[in-house]
Amino acid sequence: SLKKPYQKEFEHINLSLQNFITVPDGITPYDLTLNLNSGGKIRLQGDLTLTPLTSEGAITIDALELRPLWEYVQQDVDFTLKKGQLSFRTHYRFAQQQEQQSLYLLKSQLQLSNFQLRTHDAEKLDISLPALSIKGLSLDYQADTQQQSILLQNPMLNLDKLAITATGNVHYAISINNLALAKTRFEMSDDPKKPYNQLKLETFTISQLRIGEAGKNPALIHIPNTSLHETYLDINKNQLQIASLKSDSANIMGWLDKNYHGLAG
Repeated sequence: SLKKPYQKEFEHINLSLQNFITVPDGITPYDLTLNLNSGGKIRLQGDLTLTPLTSEGAITIDALELRPLWEYVQQDVDFTLKKGQLSFRTHYRFAQQQEQQSLYLLKSQLQLSNFQLRTHDAEKLDISLPALSIKGLSLDYQADTQQQSILLQNPMLNLDKLAITATGNVHYAISINNLALAKTRFEMSDDPKKPYNQLKLETFTISQLRIGEAGKNPALIHIPNTSLHETYLDINKNQLQIASLKSDSANIMGWLDKNYHGLAG
């Protein structure tokens, strides 16, 4: 139970069901809209079948404020979410029959903006992310009583101006002006006979990576541009393959400079 009572209001709730039916394979169109007084709108629309349980349709989340969600789980997490806003759109298919479940998300789009978080661990990290976008994401999730599998593919991810600052037992700062992924594929299965965790990246680029002590210039490490092509990672086999890696005009300094003390402990 929550230590502090949690209360949020949903305004202008709209629900429509057409030809609601519970007979086997009976299809019921539905449309549900929720408006949150703290900011944001959620809409689910599609078709629902109760026997067997299946549903197909669209999920839309517009400008959902994340701080109120953190307030609900704050006693169970080791961080403070200062602010952040989420938008998400996808087409989905869901089915459950006996012990088997499947979920498909198609052509998904996600946007995260004005995200700020502070951890409460020994490092005391301040994380700031003004903008993150993911386009074209597809998810295939399958599960039964014995195993579950996940396939993520084809997302185009773009991240702008990530900043991480540690002010706890170690002081350091990391900043990235832009990070981009193209044509990513992740596969996971916990099949007891043949588990696997594999990641494939066609293109991975980072611009203006800086690592150093918070508030100190120049940075200990400064790499203006880095790109990786055709990267493959197999976690279960501890294998990493990179077809090509390129960077330019990188600067690494600190212990080579008697006036630079590196990362503060």
